[in-house]
Amino acid sequence: MLYRSTADPAHCATFREAVLNGTPPGGGLYMPTEAPRLPDGFSARLGERSVEEIGFALARLFIATDEMSDAELEAVVRYTL
Repeated sequence: MLYRSTADPAHCATFREAVLNGTPPGGGLYMPTEAPRLPDGFSARLGERSVEEIGFALARLFIATDEMSDAELEAVVRYTL
């Protein structure tokens, strides 16, 4: 997934670039170029999942596995939640 600058829509960055840059050149914010859909039935099963499982599933929608492995993302989610 790419992230587009709100100040300059022609400027896109990967997740890694967006995190390392903080903000795009020229100001603005990085926003995802697409809005991924939750898997069917995700909301119905929220009560069966831990906060960490929910956080991981949601973050994975926005962070590709080639940018952060499952183990790395799980560690980040565990640390932040």
